[in-house]
Amino acid sequence: MKKPLLTALLLLGSAAALAGPRSFVPGESGTTPDGRAYEKKYVNCSGRADQREVVFFEDVKKWCLPDESYCSRDLIRAAKKACKR
Repeated sequence: MKKPLLTALLLLGSAAALAGPRSFVPGESGTTPDGRAYEKKYVNCSGRADQREVVFFEDVKKWCLPDESYCSRDLIRAAKKACKR
């Protein structure tokens, strides 16, 4: 009884670990209404059909999720966080 449950948990854990960025698609760039320059990239995540979005803000030199709940200087880290959402 414990063996199938353990196997199922391991498979679910490994699938969650693989949910990461697969490729990036350039998006639009411009200026926000308050004057901040930005550049968008769309992230194709493994295991997901829809694209996720990350935004680079020039003033702070960071990649952020669109709601700015998470920001990082590293594009890959921001993309991983976007794929997990």
